[in-house]
Amino acid sequence: MKRLVSFCFMALLVFLLLGEVTSATAGKPSGSMAVSPYFTSHMVLQRDAIVPVFGTATAGTPVAVTFTVGSQTVSASAQADTSGKWRVNLPSMPANDLGGTLLVSGGGKTYSFSDVLVGEVWVLSGQSNINLPLWQCIGGTEAAAKAGDYPNIRLYMSNLSSVGTTGTWLMSIPANSRYWSGVGFFFARALQQQMPDPVPVGLIQVAKNGSSIADWTTFNGNRGRFYVDNIIPIQPMAIRGVIWYQGETEADPSAYYRMLPGLIGNWRADWKQGNFPFYIVQLAPISGRDSYAVIRDAQVSTIDEANNIEMACIIDIDTVPTTEIHPPDKEPVGDRLALIARANLYGETVLVFSGPIRDLSPSVTRISGSSIVVGFKHAEGGLVTEDGAIPGPFMIAGANGVYYSATAHLAGPDTIEVFSPSVPYPKSVRYGWAAYPQCNLLNGARQPASPFGLTFP
Repeated sequence: MKRLVSFCFMALLVFLLLGEVTSATAGKPSGSMAVSPYFTSHMVLQRDAIVPVFGTATAGTPVAVTFTVGSQTVSASAQADTSGKWRVNLPSMPANDLGGTLLVSGGGKTYSFSDVLVGEVWVLSGQSNINLPLWQCIGGTEAAAKAGDYPNIRLYMSNLSSVGTTGTWLMSIPANSRYWSGVGFFFARALQQQMPDPVPVGLIQVAKNGSSIADWTTFNGNRGRFYVDNIIPIQPMAIRGVIWYQGETEADPSAYYRMLPGLIGNWRADWKQGNFPFYIVQLAPISGRDSYAVIRDAQVSTIDEANNIEMACIIDIDTVPTTEIHPPDKEPVGDRLALIARANLYGETVLVFSGPIRDLSPSVTRISGSSIVVGFKHAEGGLVTEDGAIPGPFMIAGANGVYYSATAHLAGPDTIEVFSPSVPYPKSVRYGWAAYPQCNLLNGARQPASPFGLTFP
């Protein structure tokens, strides 16, 4: 009995000195210190960057954070500020797929998170097409069945039914992955399969079906309910970039010309991690959605307005039926996004990562008599047509803005001349300007040209 009493006393003493240790899958508020719910076991930390770990505590509470992988340990500490928030910045770390332990201590609590990897962290946001689960995608059931072949892919799925970021990091196994974003899974899988030196990939899925772009930004006075409640709470975290797939719901498609670049600037300014990559998925062809032509053009124009923005064109991906707003063929979407990342971020500069995109340089795109000559960027291998016919569909208009079907021909490896006898003095040109255009223009790498509109001053 004396030994038992002595043991209990020593255990109590250790508890009082070290604080309660919680083997947590998510940091939940408890006592005077809590860790943001973004931090859980199986998570991925961003490599080669300062890594903030953050949460809440009573003002002045010291908080210490350590991350240990094998025999290597990094650590840092800070105090909660007067608003009750704390942030500890871990030093930059290289990629690591061994799985380490993240310990957060303060206010009499210690949270322990295991199997934490270091790699590339991408945010997936937008609406239903980025949310479409893997099992509903073409080839998704088969891909989910082999998800265990990619143990270094992890996903955090945010629950937008409540205010704040709630969720947990999940491992890539069939039971989990079938519910993940199909686009996100195929993107991460392509990086794992095709990068010369693949590293862990963490996906943070924060999207809402049916949401408008105004829901995701406070730019231009928008209240941005999902931005405020679900993006701002995770903004201290280190990320590599954002994949944005949205636009189907816009009531005023013309607003997209200012809203999308405004959103990107808003996110970058608030995140305070510089002009991180922002990759847009252009809307697929869908019958009966005339607004899609405008939104596609707004997506193209956004690439011109800021750096480190790229776009995956998917105008060649058929939808069955043609009115289906959720095209199930998401594997090429993820693959093209991965191609963009590999070429622009991960050093594979020889890759052709985009289809042709109209070039606004006046030296190549210009009015030439009764024709309009359009130059294209990303025309590697020369412009071609998929079916061997003339490029199209093109339309052309004069100063009155009335468009007529136009004839086009290849005027050079990266230029096309467009004309119509009905428009002797052209001012505007459009390519693929329809809800479901039958486009045929490609580059030598067989990637599709993006639809666009262009009016000369």
